[in-house]
Amino acid sequence: MYHVELKQHSEVARAFNLSEDELRQGLLEPLTRGGPFRFADRDWDAGELTPTILEGRRLRPGELVIGLGWPNAFRLGTDVTDPMLAAVRAEAQRREAVQRLSERILGRIGAGPLELTAAVAVADDLLAGHSVSERFATTAQAAWELLQRQRAELVDAAGAPIDPDQWQQVLLGWASASGDQATTSAISLKRSESDANR
Repeated sequence: MYHVELKQHSEVARAFNLSEDELRQGLLEPLTRGGPFRFADRDWDAGELTPTILEGRRLRPGELVIGLGWPNAFRLGTDVTDPMLAAVRAEAQRREAVQRLSERILGRIGAGPLELTAAVAVADDLLAGHSVSERFATTAQAAWELLQRQRAELVDAAGAPIDPDQWQQVLLGWASASGDQATTSAISLKRSESDANR
């Protein structure tokens, strides 16, 4: 369970016994987006907010009586503010990188199929400083999202479409450098029905 205190200027609000989903959707995601949001029946500005997040056991009604809730939460919990905010910021940065990389791949495959082995190079400047495994994972995620949105398709070495049931296996094999099929596969613009009938 999570317990939260928000401070903004003279305003203070507290919320107790939040699940991880409630915390993420109600506070962490709005904080990383920035700007105004609503939490604990009040309006807040992410840029002017000081949050404190505690993790601990569920507080019983008797432990939440006026004036005792926050001291009990603090005494019985652990301050996880910094790691929680860092994790959410890292996830937001990863999502942004995947989105930008998806756009780059889409632009690149407009000129023709892009071999998966070369696709990671499209991300080099975007993911500078990241490990090779992170680059492969981010590129695989970007390709997967293009495939799922039906903006692209995977093709084999001969240019024939790979069955969508095999996409995940091909991408996972490529990202882990363990799939033979992935080394000869490419991501290509999704063919329209008229293209397929030519």
